[in-house]
Amino acid sequence: MQAIGYAPGVIASLLLIYQRKWLWARPCLTCFSALQGGTLHLQVVYYTFDQRRIPYFVFISSTAGRKGGEVTVIGMAIAAGAASSDSAPSR
Repeated sequence: MQAIGYAPGVIASLLLIYQRKWLWARPCLTCFSALQGGTLHLQVVYYTFDQRRIPYFVFISSTAGRKGGEVTVIGMAIAAGAASSDSAPSR
């Protein structure tokens, strides 16, 4: 039940990030994520962070139509490609 109690703090921190209020968002997200992860209720932790995808896709769709939006979409595609590539050395 503690993991569910920390979920509003995590989601509020994510909303601060989307509003670009970095000064408060980063420490709040770090604190609440650590507290929620420490409860070891992985299903609640997973579904709390799964909420990040919804505003992400809204942001992509809203910037794609604006002037200069293609730069944002291309940058995100490059970042996603870099994150998905396996950069760790093989054993």
